[in-house]
Amino acid sequence: MTETMRAFQLTSAPKSKSPQVDHGYDWQMPGIRCLACRQVVSNWAFEYPAIDYDFIASSGLYGDRAVSLEEFRALQERIFQAADRRFCLVPGGLLGTPSGKAESSKLDDFAWGSVVPVISKRAVECLAQEGIRLRTGKIDLVFRGKRLDSHLSLQVEPEEILTEANRRAFTLEHCPICGDFRQVELHPHVPQGMQIDRSRVPGEHLFKSVERAAIIASSQFIDATLKHGLTGAHFEDCGEYV
Repeated sequence: MTETMRAFQLTSAPKSKSPQVDHGYDWQMPGIRCLACRQVVSNWAFEYPAIDYDFIASSGLYGDRAVSLEEFRALQERIFQAADRRFCLVPGGLLGTPSGKAESSKLDDFAWGSVVPVISKRAVECLAQEGIRLRTGKIDLVFRGKRLDSHLSLQVEPEEILTEANRRAFTLEHCPICGDFRQVELHPHVPQGMQIDRSRVPGEHLFKSVERAAIIASSQFIDATLKHGLTGAHFEDCGEYV
């Protein structure tokens, strides 16, 4: 019998609930006009700052618009070739180097302003000492007109991780053509929380549920964060691995 293992979600620490950074992206994957589910599919809750998109910045293919599924897949392939790997790249995902303002010159190690925090270089080094390597990219942050060089952007890639039964409990409909997950009931009561299929868990210390947009942290990541006293991170029990 497999022992139940709890799952923990990375969120902002209780003492740092107010946004510490206000940043945005210049580029965005287009949405999809899906003929199967009859929806324009787009989700800005997923960010991809760890790849250089300058080579297609002038293509005109990015922005707040929708394309056919075929056009979207062709665009995906161009990015996969540039990244030299395949990953879950969702419609509406935010691309490139983020830029914006910081609320202080001394930010938490995990400084929040969007769904994914930015991370201090100190934290990246501390985690690397524990064998934890993250996908990071540049970020252009300023405080009172001066550029901050203390933090990096963090790319936490989405994965389909929930069991089929758990998707139904969360009232999630899934389009097999475009891949979109759409919640029918906004706040369903699911006492067991997320039930993560162990076979779908990627080999990453941070990953994101494409169904729920929650950032899941490995036990090694949690232990290393607490060991080094990294600030701005809170770990909330959100379910279990099954």
